[in-house]
Amino acid sequence: QKDLLQQVPNAHKDWVCALGVVPGHPVLLSGCRGGILKLWNVDTFVPVGEMKGHDSPINAICVNSTHIFTAADDRTVRIWKARSLQDGQISDLGDLGEDIAI
Repeated sequence: QKDLLQQVPNAHKDWVCALGVVPGHPVLLSGCRGGILKLWNVDTFVPVGEMKGHDSPINAICVNSTHIFTAADDRTVRIWKARSLQDGQISDLGDLGEDIAI
């Protein structure tokens, strides 16, 4: 038997297509069909950031200690520099560092 620990209704206005976690930080990332990337504090499940990531559905999220990588149906991978990840708060995501067409 599996017990549901937490649920966030209406987390996005569109379908959630991708999830990622930030290593060493209590941050969860979610991407949706509308191209929005949201950042959540995993302790409170309160959104701490949101940005328009792509013009098409985000279908993959990968994270390392300094960057967030998103891939979408528009055949692009976008690389974001996460400047400050502290205590589940994102003070600045920085500008789009690079847009790579695949």
